[in-house]
Amino acid sequence: MFELSGNRTYVRGTDFYRVTQEFSQKNCPEGTVLKQLIFRKFTGNQCELTFTEPASDVVCQGQFALPTGTLQPFWWIELPEAVIGRNVFDEDSLVASASISPPGNSILMEKPPGNFGTIEVIVALTKKLHNQSYPLQQGKWVFAQLNLSDNLPIDYKQVEVRICNVIQQRFSVSSIDIDNRLYGQIRFIVGEP
Repeated sequence: MFELSGNRTYVRGTDFYRVTQEFSQKNCPEGTVLKQLIFRKFTGNQCELTFTEPASDVVCQGQFALPTGTLQPFWWIELPEAVIGRNVFDEDSLVASASISPPGNSILMEKPPGNFGTIEVIVALTKKLHNQSYPLQQGKWVFAQLNLSDNLPIDYKQVEVRICNVIQQRFSVSSIDIDNRLYGQIRFIVGEP
């Protein structure tokens, strides 16, 4: 199910988003929105989605908003099997054409060519913006949480990520605008995979 990307030793948060969306499309009513993803730890193992709150081994948790308005919580739990597949992913080339606006609190990019998911673009833009505006001596900026009002579109013209708040250069909240429409927020923390 999951693969490692590039030289990473852990499953990317963008892959959790993608696989959760695929699960939703197959198993949830039409019109279900992936509202939230919160990452609890890094993993290099395969994971399984459950609607029953586990006692331990939670890698990621979140919520679906069902068409009825009900929020359905879910959890991704770590399995004992290691991820063995690997794919190529060049994050730097993905966001090479992005432009950071002075004073360095927002980044904008047209939809890139290729088969990149919208979430991959958003995370790569957020990381590039943080690395340039808030460079670190130790650790790295990592994708920690996503809060959405609607599912991310597949087709779009441009994405803008704008930093709203940074706390002690360890935690940030940024807004996600796609084609001048606010879709939600992405949060990054300083972590050590």
